[in-house]
Amino acid sequence: MREQINWYEQKPLFGKNILVTRSPNQSPALSNFLQNEAANVIEIPTIEITPLSDNTTLDFALSHLKNMTGLFFLDQCSR
Repeated sequence: MREQINWYEQKPLFGKNILVTRSPNQSPALSNFLQNEAANVIEIPTIEITPLSDNTTLDFALSHLKNMTGLFFLDQCSR
């Protein structure tokens, strides 16, 4: 009988702790999905996006794009 009533414990992520490194307002669908699969979701944002106070570094990098061999965008917020 226990197998029939412990449906929650039979979910694929039951007992798993999953760290989501995005802010809660950026990842509600992911966190909700994981929680629905019985995961213990821990949300800890690891980056903070703020406006530039000085464009010197950005201007320098943009002016030297022709010298670069690659450009990587590692986060959807960096588009």
